[in-house]
Amino acid sequence: MNDYNQFVQANRTTIGAMNDRLKAHFIRTFGVVGGQRAYDSFTTSMANGYGAASSGADVCADADSLALEGAGMSGSIEGLKLLAERQGLVAKLPEGLCAGVARADYAAAGGVTETVRR
Repeated sequence: MNDYNQFVQANRTTIGAMNDRLKAHFIRTFGVVGGQRAYDSFTTSMANGYGAASSGADVCADADSLALEGAGMSGSIEGLKLLAERQGLVAKLPEGLCAGVARADYAAAGGVTETVRR
């Protein structure tokens, strides 16, 4: 948990800025009410997906190591993106893939398109 806390402290400003950017994307795409609904659905789905992942000593050790490495990025967007790419993390937006993501990568990451009311 200490490594995770270090990660959050080192990247707090970047995490907040990227969250604001993500929320603005949903509002711009779906309008104020639909955007908030889509943002809530997206973040809940993402949290549930990670919460349902397997756990155990090896998984926890890997997560600690990744958090510590992420803390070393000290808010670097490029550095954090590189870590996410290396881990195979892919954004699963309701309206489809982010630009530059191959469909095979999306399918391998368990991506499913969700329907969001506009």
